[in-house]
Amino acid sequence: MRNRSTSANRNGPTDIVAKLEAQIGDLRRSLANIEGENSKLKSTMREMVDDYTRQLELRDENIRRLEMNDSRALRQEIDELNHENRTLKDRNGKLSRELDMAHTDNERLKRDLMAKDRQLDKTIADQKNEWAEIYGNQKQAVDKLNREIDML
Repeated sequence: MRNRSTSANRNGPTDIVAKLEAQIGDLRRSLANIEGENSKLKSTMREMVDDYTRQLELRDENIRRLEMNDSRALRQEIDELNHENRTLKDRNGKLSRELDMAHTDNERLKRDLMAKDRQLDKTIADQKNEWAEIYGNQKQAVDKLNREIDML
């Protein structure tokens, strides 16, 4: 009976620590995956913003060329291109805001993970202290019983 209770006391903190360390590892892998996805999204959005910027520059250049001609058809095309240009600028602005939001979300996730990591570290330390105290109390009780047995 004595062997079983002492081995359970020795395995208890180890099991809890292992579980908590596994949780921390899972959270870190999750953060790494989220950061990877965020980087991919940022890269994609930057490419889209760059593409739209190039399109806008080409359209601006095209508009300048067309403005040199006075024909009515060209004026209409200029108006259509101006409208399309404004639409693309609006879309470009939305993509930039989405990129900023993704960055903000990533920072929030990092802060949350760091807080959780600190909380888990504190829990691990508390558990270690609790198990050390229990182990110490049990050891004192066993030592006392052994002394009593020796006295008998």
